[in-house]
Amino acid sequence: MTIYDSVRQLLSQGDTGQALRLLITHLENEPSVPEALRTLRVIEANYSAARQKEIKGILDFSEAQLAYSKTNDSLLSVLEDLAAGRKPTLTVESDEKQTSRIYWLIGGGILLLLGLIAGILLRNNKQSATVVAPIPVAAECPDFDTSGVTVMLIPFQDLGDAKSRPELAIQTLIRDLTQRNNVKSDVELFAGNLFATNPPDMDDAAKIGRQCAAKMVIWGLYEKTDQGISLDVRYVFTEQPNLPGGAVADTFRNLSELKTSSAKFKSLEDAVFTLCTFMVLHEGNMDLAKKWINKVKEPDANAQKLKAMLNQ
Repeated sequence: MTIYDSVRQLLSQGDTGQALRLLITHLENEPSVPEALRTLRVIEANYSAARQKEIKGILDFSEAQLAYSKTNDSLLSVLEDLAAGRKPTLTVESDEKQTSRIYWLIGGGILLLLGLIAGILLRNNKQSATVVAPIPVAAECPDFDTSGVTVMLIPFQDLGDAKSRPELAIQTLIRDLTQRNNVKSDVELFAGNLFATNPPDMDDAAKIGRQCAAKMVIWGLYEKTDQGISLDVRYVFTEQPNLPGGAVADTFRNLSELKTSSAKFKSLEDAVFTLCTFMVLHEGNMDLAKKWINKVKEPDANAQKLKAMLNQ
């Protein structure tokens, strides 16, 4: 599979950001096509700006999809030129330049409109009511350091009467475990009450994870028992796995458990080791995945299958 095939595959899977990063990284070592690299960097900057606006609630879903579709079309155009051995003919302006031009075109109209509004307000001699916009879901997202693996925990639902906060313990344990093993991660809690009464399904969790720039979302149910705590843990990855090439990676790409899964655990330690195993496996770290899956004392069926594959 060529680098261009890999980029097309990522686009077909909806992973525009990864497709851009892959092609830009490839072209950084190709001095013969500086025009393509400059164009792709502008496309990437516009894509990142649109994503940040969606996260902050500035763009609604339909507007964001139009922006992402424009990014995909531009990327495909550059890709077709490169694959054919041509210099890219696409000209892309940054959002800042486009915005500046729009401001110049409509500036006079805005001034006239403001003058009209001011006249109406003075004539009526009334105070305008201040309208407070509802807080978008994105305002409840963690402030992630996106240079590492971003993990978002949605508060767990209690099945019994004894209130607890297992997500706090899981957060601390994942932080400690990844830090000790030199895995750069940022593990944070979702601050909103969107799922205070009903836990999300896989699609809802993936959607809110993408809005919050989280690569992995963890949530679930818990119940205090005489032996400690019983956990029903769910997780979903919002991006495609970053596995290295080879037969092992091809095998794991076919595992649905690598994208989404749920499992019941009798201890926080087993839950954390299992979650961290899938996290580093998703990032392509087979050695660390093998180390951590072997520390799970009571693996569920999926973990047992994974353990057998990694220990082959």
